Amino acid sequence: MHRRTFLTKTLNRATVAGTIAGVINPFETGRSVDAFYTESGVSEGPESGGLENGRRTLARGMYRLEYDWWIPDHRRFRLRFPVEQSTYRAAADRSWGYLSAFDAARSSRTVARLAGEFASISPLGGGSAPADGADSEFGARLPPRDRLAAAVAFVRSFEYAVDPETKGAPEYHRAPTETLVDGRGDCKDATYLLGGILSQPPFGYRTAMVFVPEHMLVGVRRADLPEDVDAEALPGTEYVPIEATADEPIGELSRDPLLAVYDRGFEFLDCRETAATAGHLLSNPSEIDVLTRSM
Repeated sequence: MHRRTFLTKTLNRATVAGTIAGVINPFETGRSVDAFYTESGVSEGPESGGLENGRRTLARGMYRLEYDWWIPDHRRFRLRFPVEQSTYRAAADRSWGYLSAFDAARSSRTVARLAGEFASISPLGGGSAPADGADSEFGARLPPRDRLAAAVAFVRSFEYAVDPETKGAPEYHRAPTETLVDGRGDCKDATYLLGGILSQPPFGYRTAMVFVPEHMLVGVRRADLPEDVDAEALPGTEYVPIEATADEPIGELSRDPLLAVYDRGFEFLDCRETAATAGHLLSNPSEIDVLTRSM
């Protein structure tokens, strides 16, 4: 892995402004900035239908979502979760960027309510479904390590979908509410959802976005993880990488080099990639405010 430089608060407002003005370099192409922040135009939201990891029912302005997934040791989970259609519309009609979407996910009431379900979640027993309701408790509750595994596997169970085919835009940021109802998303969307879940009780971890070439994933502060999770923090940081879309063990970084880590500000930037990375992440002018408020 290339030599890196830890970025502290010396990345000030002037530096950010200069970076944005000087270099706008998206990971994949040289598209214009406007192309990456197209309004969604969503008015109602999807109808009832099947999801790759469950099903979605819409009735009387309420989505009733049922998810079914497995963790690697072959234990099966099921979760029923309601989302108001108006909540979906409000999220879908807003234009998000990387920083704003991630920060909003970590304070979302919907995500907090979802995360709370993992306090009592446990594997299904005998192939039976849980009683109708929000929780999915069946048998003994999970220890912290298994609860983390259940949350990670939950997010990984969503269908992977690319933005041009599903949203008609080269780059679209789904808020967690959209991802939950749509039942799909890409690495950005899954990172927002998983990062939001792990930031809330019963987890309460300090989370970050981890950027590698043409990909992003979740970072969790090593000190916050259960003691029996065997994983090391990324060099030069205190964050352990967790894939939100790929079936990689916790702590594995599948791509190199590490470009950036964003928590409440940029915790880390590769010194040679600073301009290109920050320019891409901050290509929406509203993102400048998100970053500078954290300094």
